[in-house]
Amino acid sequence: AKNKEMDLAGYRVYRRLKGTSYPAKPIATTTSTSYTDTTVPKDGNVYYYEVRAYDKAGNASSGTADLGITTVDRTAPAAPKGVEENWAMGYPDRITLYWDSNTESDLAGYRVYRSTSTPVALTPENRLTGDTLSGGGYSGPLPQTGDIYYYVVTAVDTHGHESAASGAAMYYTRDLTGPVDTALNARASESEAGVTLTWDASERTSHDFAGYSIFRSRQPRTVPGTQREEVGKGVKGTTFTDAAPPPGVTYYYGVVALDHAGNGGTPSQEVTVAVTGNTTAPAPVTGVTATPKKNGVTLSWEASNTPGFDHYRVLRGTLVDGQWTYTPVQDPWTLRPREITATTFHDAVPADGQQARYGVVAVDQYGNQLTPDTGATVADVTELDLRPTAPPATGAPLTYLSTSLGGRISWGGTNDRNENGSRVSGVAVHRWNPETETFDLIGVDDSSAGYWWDSTQPAGTTVYYRVTVRYEDGTESGASQTAAVTE
Repeated sequence: AKNKEMDLAGYRVYRRLKGTSYPAKPIATTTSTSYTDTTVPKDGNVYYYEVRAYDKAGNASSGTADLGITTVDRTAPAAPKGVEENWAMGYPDRITLYWDSNTESDLAGYRVYRSTSTPVALTPENRLTGDTLSGGGYSGPLPQTGDIYYYVVTAVDTHGHESAASGAAMYYTRDLTGPVDTALNARASESEAGVTLTWDASERTSHDFAGYSIFRSRQPRTVPGTQREEVGKGVKGTTFTDAAPPPGVTYYYGVVALDHAGNGGTPSQEVTVAVTGNTTAPAPVTGVTATPKKNGVTLSWEASNTPGFDHYRVLRGTLVDGQWTYTPVQDPWTLRPREITATTFHDAVPADGQQARYGVVAVDQYGNQLTPDTGATVADVTELDLRPTAPPATGAPLTYLSTSLGGRISWGGTNDRNENGSRVSGVAVHRWNPETETFDLIGVDDSSAGYWWDSTQPAGTTVYYRVTVRYEDGTESGASQTAAVTE
């Protein structure tokens, strides 16, 4: 209410926090009879006001009765400090966080958040503590997933206001946690293709899912000491065929999801299959053709769609006493029948005009296959004839003569002297020239190295060589002949 004094100069407005005294300096001076305080802290505390009148001589009245008001708290606490200074050596299993205590009078507690990415989102999914955590510390287990984990802390006041996130503490972990992926409703059946397992896709998946592994054992996995064999690995789909489990045995199969660190998830249900095996040979290969080339014979055929198909085998037949006999084409390194998965094959044999018969058979996972006598497809071919038209070689005094890839001609066992007692002076290498129909001298080895490299060897053909021995008396031995099939 307005004062009535004639020398009234105005009014002074004072404010104090509950529990404290009014300051000497007013928060405002006015000649009006009202005042709006826009600077009062919005922190939920109780503040008291009083007004004092003063005259032109500077005399001031006593204050009005205190008028209290509780402000609405709209101010969040400050972000906790010191969280980012926490750390641990190596890969800890547990972590402990410490930070400086906040000083707000209405502080209720703290919240701790964790994430594998930064900045850490302040979401319910990332929060590790309850509504509030009292005190300035936290301890808890650290998931061993191989991820980097980031921890932040917020402060919360009694009105529910939450501070911004603190700085982040960072911890490294080992990946010891399997994926959440699980193969559901596993089942199995046997056919000519083998034992095929199918399952339903997992309802959940992990970011580090690497695929399913399929395990096979001869006892249930619940039996102590059961040995499991991993027959499939890295399967991303929901089916797998174990092509050739040994027959006559009951097997127990299981499917397990693995992550990139090799940790396994929850295994599927175990399925049991009594394997009988496949004894039926694949159907005859169709479309077999044999084409003679300068460096051998090229075969081609149509792909086999027989269940359980594993590879093809090429049989080379030769005519002996009116009967065809067949020999599998061998792998030069293993000296075992070559296993071919393509539908073409080149047999690098010399183009010497021979008549040949080739058989191509499909082999299944158990080794079943047809033969030319039981229905395998065969194709006849007459090789090109690039043999020299020169008189036959008479033979040099060598124990062996051979060729190898890259143009190397090797020999051994030359006599030290001829019949006249003259010593060996060198070995001469000749190559057949089909254009001039002569054997051209391409090199002389006088170093006793036992080989010669033909750096100008023609490609993609059959090359014939003759080697002679030269002596110090100027004479030369007869020639030995060999052929090289070049790529």
